[in-house]
Amino acid sequence: MHIKHTSLLATLILVGSFNASALQLEGGVGNQYPQAKDDHISTVVGVYTSATGNVTSNDLYGTVATLEQSWVGQYGLITSFASDGTYTYQLFEGTDNSSLPSSGVGTDSFTYTYANESGQTDTARLIIDVNADPNPSDVSNSPIARDDINTIIPNEIITVSGDLTTNDSNGNYIQLNSSPSSEYGVLVVSADGIYTYTLYSTAPSVINLKAGEVVTDIFNYQFFANSGESSTAILTVTI
Repeated sequence: MHIKHTSLLATLILVGSFNASALQLEGGVGNQYPQAKDDHISTVVGVYTSATGNVTSNDLYGTVATLEQSWVGQYGLITSFASDGTYTYQLFEGTDNSSLPSSGVGTDSFTYTYANESGQTDTARLIIDVNADPNPSDVSNSPIARDDINTIIPNEIITVSGDLTTNDSNGNYIQLNSSPSSEYGVLVVSADGIYTYTLYSTAPSVINLKAGEVVTDIFNYQFFANSGESSTAILTVTI
């Protein structure tokens, strides 16, 4: 009798342990944190100027993808990004081989958040490789100016600076075409493209901005080559 009781007890312990393990395994899968993994895709200047895909195709345990921060890169921008992770990237018009580093490959990187229904999140990057056209034809050496953006935050960041020529090509110097001063601030630009924008933090137009209200200060500039040829673009300061 003693042996039978021992066998029965061992059987109950074994079955109980199996069931507990099964329950833990089942519950663990349902409570997995989202796992977002970096995505890579390529474009080719003048050949494949756009790219589409889904950033969640290699991610796990999430339901909603959200693109963080700016949708604008150095060579192009994200034109659409849906909550299911589908996106479209488009190179800026005028992007050519001269826009890229000497290696012939530039990179735009965008961070996104992947969330599950419980609100848990993970982040990863969408990395766009911008490759040079291997067979460029009829290449123009004319100046190409591309639009620039920057952001001011009243009471936090009242001065920003940058270089207008960072994303321009085939030119030598900058000339501002619009007034350097507006109702919101003043822009100082040197011929090499280095600029500083300072907010008029005590101006009524700034003080009277409502919480969440966004306005823009826009400046036109011209990018010249030594030959006299030029191209125009704008600097937009978001306030």
